[in-house]
Amino acid sequence: MGFRRGRRWALTAMVGAALAGVIGTSVVAGSASAATVTPEIAASFQKAHEARGGATGSLGPASGGIVCSLRDSGCYQAFAGGYLLSSASTGINAVPNAVRAVWAGLRYQDGWLGYPAGDQECDAESGACYQPFEHGFVVGTPGTGLFATSDAFWDEWAAWGFDLGDLGLPLGNTNCGLKAGGCYQRYQGGWMFSSTPGGFRVLWDEIRTAWGAVGFENGKLGYPTGDYVCAEDGFSCTQQFEGGQVVDSATGTFAVPAAGLAAWNRNGGADAMGFPTGNLACHLRNGGCYQTFEYGHVLTSTAGGARAVFPFIRDEWARNGFENGRLGYPTTEYTCGLVDGGCWQGFEGGVIIDGPVGLWTVTNAMRGAWGSTGFENGWMGYPVSSTTCSLRNGGCWQQFEGGYVLYSPATGARVLDIPTRDMWGLAGYENGYLGYPTTDKIGGLRGGGSWQGFQGGVMMDPPGVHWPLPMSTRMRNVWGTQGFENGVLGYPTTEEFDSARGRMEHFSGGYIELRPDGTALIRYSNGTSRTVRG
Repeated sequence: MGFRRGRRWALTAMVGAALAGVIGTSVVAGSASAATVTPEIAASFQKAHEARGGATGSLGPASGGIVCSLRDSGCYQAFAGGYLLSSASTGINAVPNAVRAVWAGLRYQDGWLGYPAGDQECDAESGACYQPFEHGFVVGTPGTGLFATSDAFWDEWAAWGFDLGDLGLPLGNTNCGLKAGGCYQRYQGGWMFSSTPGGFRVLWDEIRTAWGAVGFENGKLGYPTGDYVCAEDGFSCTQQFEGGQVVDSATGTFAVPAAGLAAWNRNGGADAMGFPTGNLACHLRNGGCYQTFEYGHVLTSTAGGARAVFPFIRDEWARNGFENGRLGYPTTEYTCGLVDGGCWQGFEGGVIIDGPVGLWTVTNAMRGAWGSTGFENGWMGYPVSSTTCSLRNGGCWQQFEGGYVLYSPATGARVLDIPTRDMWGLAGYENGYLGYPTTDKIGGLRGGGSWQGFQGGVMMDPPGVHWPLPMSTRMRNVWGTQGFENGVLGYPTTEEFDSARGRMEHFSGGYIELRPDGTALIRYSNGTSRTVRG
């Protein structure tokens, strides 16, 4: 039959005997020395005992005398099956031994339950019993046990249908030892919580388990503030908390804190990222956290906040060592809108570019040089490789559609167009006499010429010549004594090469031959020559 009652003073009478309990003969509380028992008290206790069947009733025969030493003029008498309790405000009520055991654990009349306010009543069909007290009830069955419920929790439980509802019977006492005065009670079907932020909220077992995985009310979610609500499509249900949600779907039941929830929603929610497949895990560098979803991750860090990372981006990030590698944590969302459908995502140490020619990492040093050419909109276009750091003295390189970026700790990042890079390669790359580039290409020379500086020389790009011409620093210095491209020698017409007596380079107005003894022969096109130191 179950409970079908309103508040305490409108309870329906029920049929059944009190629960059998262990016979207890100890005092209820207070001093062992009894106050004076008047004839009126003795008569009222005798009448109350007889009204409950006397020695053959539920209380059985007396096992002690009347003691009147409790607060509020309270008295008690022990019987084989329980106690009679009286107070000025509640009258005389019987307390079976099993109920008394629960009451005793809560400090009898001096605890939050106060005095009994009525006798125990039981449902013969379900076996469920309850007994009202000043500030709550003791309720249960022989199978589930008896537990104390405060008035507030009783009223909320009533709204859920008492033991006939989804919550079923209590499996624990009302407990108010949570943060900021929060309370809870466990039931057969779930848990009920009360708090100032959220009021009364029911949590099913799987929701509470997910909440517990992130620290209950002391964790990132705080207290529940909403009820369990299911989407119209039936694919998922959620429950709102102070600091996020618990999401219940076919992938499981997981807590999603507010920052991660915002990132998940910004990136399309379940439609794009699917449902969560794990709880938040916070064991990454510098307190970073991550949460897995069906089609991606949400990463949270002090460096970048909460950012969604889709699987293809995560794979490239993994190749770079995740948060412990050169990219560090993500700092932006995956963002599209670049030329030809390109997309990108920013990280502490660079970006991952998802362009029409592939998915590649561009570190910050390389990105700055690439940016100086206009990024993907400039003559360099999109990257066609990731930043690779395998060169001499910590050098790195990266190929783009229209050229390369070269980096070394000594020279920084410099841009090389493809012809310049090819001629640099013929000179031995960074291991040759030119070493690393020290400038980008610089124009403004006579007739539209340009040049680019290297550690060991320059790469000249004369007008009318289809490829750059490398020149060592020594050759450039001697050429400089002749006025560079504005002098009589004019622009170089060949790269520097080995000769029978040293190193030689031809110019439009003659040639220079560098000799091992530290001198240089300059021969002009008119047939004259001179020897200089250099």
